Amino acid sequence: MTPNYRLGIFGNLALPGMPEVNLGLRDQLAALRWVRANIRAFGGDPANVTLSGESAGGLSTCTLLASPAAAGLFAKAIVSSGSCTTSYAPYSIDSQIPVEVSTWYDRATTDAMGTAAARSLGCTDARTALACLRRLPADRLVPLTSQFGLLSIGTPTVPRAPRTQLRAAWARNVPVLAGNTADEHLGWIFPAYPAATAATYRQVIRSGFGVDAAAVERQYPLNRYQSPIVALGHIYSDRNWICPTVEAQRVYARTAPTWTYLFADPAAPTIDGAKVPRPSTPHGSDVAYTFPDPAVPLTRAQRVLGDRFIRAWATFARTGAVDWPQAGARQFAPRDSQVDPDTTHHCAFWRALDQAAAGTPVRSRGRG
Repeated sequence: MTPNYRLGIFGNLALPGMPEVNLGLRDQLAALRWVRANIRAFGGDPANVTLSGESAGGLSTCTLLASPAAAGLFAKAIVSSGSCTTSYAPYSIDSQIPVEVSTWYDRATTDAMGTAAARSLGCTDARTALACLRRLPADRLVPLTSQFGLLSIGTPTVPRAPRTQLRAAWARNVPVLAGNTADEHLGWIFPAYPAATAATYRQVIRSGFGVDAAAVERQYPLNRYQSPIVALGHIYSDRNWICPTVEAQRVYARTAPTWTYLFADPAAPTIDGAKVPRPSTPHGSDVAYTFPDPAVPLTRAQRVLGDRFIRAWATFARTGAVDWPQAGARQFAPRDSQVDPDTTHHCAFWRALDQAAAGTPVRSRGRG
């Protein structure tokens, strides 16, 4: 089952005095409650529901793992390219964004954003702003969609930032399958710095990592990569995406089994036709394998790879387990292998930076 939910401005809109926010998540909860109440009529088992999502769907899935409102609504979770420990380092998504960007913000922040958006559309009365927005034609609302990718914390659905408590009490025993593509961030860093040079590479690292810049440059020496943009793509794919997933899995594994994967077909097609340096496996390129689309043709070898990928997901959904070790990660590629992200994606390095920044031997970015 793939339910729809509210997107755009109304999916995550928050306004002062608005009693219900995170409406997109609440739509997902409504769908899960429907499944629990009705799935037996379709031959399903309400006690064996798997919630999965990719990208924003992955963020929804891990957020609901941390939500008390989702208690008992699913038994297993697949988090694909969207861990609740993911964040974007300064300057990694845009040359004009000098701060770290997350997905979850307190109500004061999201209320202020909603108020500013409403005022920009002529809805200036706080008491009637929501009704005013709902009366506006879609062509006036759609341009603001990109401003509403943030979830509100301190609410009944999301009482705490998920990265600080990855599991709600009810979800302690939920098995988790999670992973990423090998080059998650390439599709962001390439448009941000399309003419990147060696000087760009050094400047971005120094601006984004400050006192840790020299250590990052040593870990990702420019001469190891085919171009400065590819080097930056590797840095931010590891730092922003892959290693946060690995760290989240460490936390999840304290109370329930977890399995980690990487998807690494270097010729994987981009689902939107975006141009990126090749060979690479950018964000979203795995979707064509898990949900085949005639508009995104695959070679015979890629279809075989997709079959292996789908089989793993289906096995996990049916049994709550897969056939590779819980330590390390299964790399789905033209030739599958078991890898250690601590070395292949420098996760031990990023963990050490986190520990040094914290000043204590912290083992992960979240708590169970």
